Amino acid sequence: MSYYCKQEHWLSIADKCKPELITINRRPISVVRCVKDPTKFQGWVMEHLSAPDTILDVLQGRSAEFVLDFGEHIVGSLQLKIGLGEFAADAPLRLHMIFAEVPSEIGEAFEPFMGELSRAWLQDEIINLDELPCIYTTPRRYAFRYLKIQIKNSSKHLQVKFLDIVCQTVTSANPSHLKLAIEKLPKEWQELDRISIRTLANCMQTVFEDGPKRDRRLWVGDLRLQAQANYETFNNNELVKRCLYLFAGLADTEGKVMADLYEKPLARKGNTYIMDYGALFPVILYDYLKNTADRQTAIDLWPVSLRQLDFITCCVNDSGLFIIPEKVWIFIDWCAPLHRQASMQAVLIYSLRKVIALAKEIGEEKSVYKLVEMVEKMKVYCKRFKLKVSSNIFEHL
Repeated sequence: MSYYCKQEHWLSIADKCKPELITINRRPISVVRCVKDPTKFQGWVMEHLSAPDTILDVLQGRSAEFVLDFGEHIVGSLQLKIGLGEFAADAPLRLHMIFAEVPSEIGEAFEPFMGELSRAWLQDEIINLDELPCIYTTPRRYAFRYLKIQIKNSSKHLQVKFLDIVCQTVTSANPSHLKLAIEKLPKEWQELDRISIRTLANCMQTVFEDGPKRDRRLWVGDLRLQAQANYETFNNNELVKRCLYLFAGLADTEGKVMADLYEKPLARKGNTYIMDYGALFPVILYDYLKNTADRQTAIDLWPVSLRQLDFITCCVNDSGLFIIPEKVWIFIDWCAPLHRQASMQAVLIYSLRKVIALAKEIGEEKSVYKLVEMVEKMKVYCKRFKLKVSSNIFEHL
């Protein structure tokens, strides 16, 4: 089978592993207002005003606005059920909606926008509803806790009712599979655990997204950590398998696994290669094997794992030192002007050891005998020349 045919095969396996999303309807728990408070996070706090029934099924005029609190961070599409007062609608209803994860997104105006990332990532929408009454479901998915709805315009005669406001939340993390938090921990640690699990679940869509609000991509580095957390919580191992096969199936013509990929509308690889992420692909596969005992997947993707090291080990000199090549992105401490020599040396040693362990699990020891020699040489170099790697790393070399 040619490499291209293998990639087609791998993508077909990934497609078979695509999970059905679990939908749960979540409704707001209170009406709130955003208040400036310099003692709070980002200088804003939400104050409780009333129960949602003070807004629902109540006639609203042309300039009405309110903020709803859904109680927790949720991900999904919003559905509005809108009714009318006594008279028919003789003009469209224009609504402005802001979906906010934190109070400051409600309290502070989005304009003028000075950020480096695209303004399109900010979650605000203006919609026009021509036919009323109606049930309107947003075509987009949002990640939020707070929702601001403002009637921007309509007929001067028009009065509308919000009969129901519900978020159809989506995730592939089955709550019935969730392992309980460690009860012996202090309460604040248990709460931290609960919030962390909620964050993981919101990122578990049809791939492990790096964030359900911005980017929504699958990254190798994120996948490694998300998969590890998944093994201890939801145990959705088919999702990990799907992500591994997607990366393998979307590798470039040299067999290089790109750092990220886009899933929709069709799966496509990103245009970024990150060397330390390449080193982590076989680590993810080894962790997957140890947590699932799925040898077939490990055997199937073994050539992909081994190939990733070809692009990296060629940068190790005869003394056992990894030399960072020019014009290659190293992600570790990516935003700081730091020297990455020691950290990359450690990452590669870690990856090589996992690959060697993976080879033993699937009977491929002969494929890695040179890597065994290389990792020993790299370890000796670290200890002899005292690279600035923490003592904790040295303990595991």
